[in-house]
Amino acid sequence: MLSNLNTEFFTQLSEICHNIQRLKLSFEKDISNGLTDLISTQKNLKELEITHVSNKELKDSILLEKLPDTLDNLLICGRNHYMSLSFIAKLTNLKELRLAFFNNDCFEDFKKLQYITFSQYQLLKFIEVSPRNDYLIKFLENNGRNLKEFYINDSNSLLNLATIKFCPNIRNLYTGIKYNELETLKLFLIIVNYLKVLISELLPEELESFFISWKNRVPQKQLHLIIFSDKNPLYAHDENRKIIEKYTKLGIIKFS
Repeated sequence: MLSNLNTEFFTQLSEICHNIQRLKLSFEKDISNGLTDLISTQKNLKELEITHVSNKELKDSILLEKLPDTLDNLLICGRNHYMSLSFIAKLTNLKELRLAFFNNDCFEDFKKLQYITFSQYQLLKFIEVSPRNDYLIKFLENNGRNLKEFYINDSNSLLNLATIKFCPNIRNLYTGIKYNELETLKLFLIIVNYLKVLISELLPEELESFFISWKNRVPQKQLHLIIFSDKNPLYAHDENRKIIEKYTKLGIIKFS
């Protein structure tokens, strides 16, 4: 739904539509009063997707402040444009949050959000860049226990260790683990017992050490490991192929 439609159109909708559960908004121009009225009358809004394509910064928007606390799934595509995120603090029933910004400065409001507790939080995904490390680590300290899925592109050792410490129930994890951080990978396998999917970057020479760690893991549960490397595809070298075949025969890994 485009925000630049005639304000009267939204005003009429607000008079008859009070039970919208899923809504997609694209902000191309100024936000009309009619659209704000439509949002404020919703009693059961569950999913909201916001795309901010205007060149204007979106600060202190009345519409965002009017979002109902019934919302449990929020996706914001802000690209390079600043958009206030402080309104997220009032969405106490939020379960899933996805944020797509190309500029780290767009996460200025995470300075406040890091202290907010969302008791039902299950999924956090940063599609491009992410907030400052210290903000995000504090946020995980307050909200990591219930987190089941976490996706971040520009991770590092400190953030990975915080994830291990504060997110014991995580199932699906997309993170970066550098070639010299194999011990961090081992900690994920040893401590985070519910982990089912781990997507990361790992150099081929660390492959066997990883499989040994997984073999000795207690309890032994199925893990989907996706390892990517631009320069050295895992199965492209004879040595890697032998390692993979060895642990396949031992039943440690399986191909589906």
